[in-house]
Amino acid sequence: MAQDVLPVLSEGWDQRMPLSFWSAGCSSGEEPYSMAIMWAEFQRRQGLSGQAAVAATDIDRACLEKARLGVYEWSCLDEMPRDLVDRHFSKEGGKYAVSPEIRKLVRFQRAELLEPSPFRQVDLIFCRNVLIYFNRASQETVFRHFRQSLKPGGFLVLGKVETMTGQAKESFVSFDAKERIYRRSR
Repeated sequence: MAQDVLPVLSEGWDQRMPLSFWSAGCSSGEEPYSMAIMWAEFQRRQGLSGQAAVAATDIDRACLEKARLGVYEWSCLDEMPRDLVDRHFSKEGGKYAVSPEIRKLVRFQRAELLEPSPFRQVDLIFCRNVLIYFNRASQETVFRHFRQSLKPGGFLVLGKVETMTGQAKESFVSFDAKERIYRRSR
């Protein structure tokens, strides 16, 4: 993402407007916080001054409440490089809390993917390992909602076992087939 997708998103980007990311099916929040950290690190390395806003949605209210807390066991962070943990988390009673700088980038809300999306003009949508629980007709509905939410040329990231189906193949083009990264057709 940081090597291939974020450079494309930042090309010609008007830094007065925040980039818009959406973690659809965010569960307990690891993904949207990771997206915010990935952006913060890219921004720091590139010397960019603009911001990003991460919308994080799930249907499960209990998951959303846990995600809003932003507190995790070490086992949730053990694959993250130690310098990133040190920079973006603080240790609190044996657990790790997301820094206020990262937390302010993420907004959590309840949303049902089969209903029309509450978002428009999104630059990047992560929906990893969620669509495997939907039948084909429901997947088509979700893909249609994602297309309506994304800016032309915006990115959609699916899980490793998920694929485009039906008419969605006409709405998205493959950017990285191995990583299941697609772009909205113009």
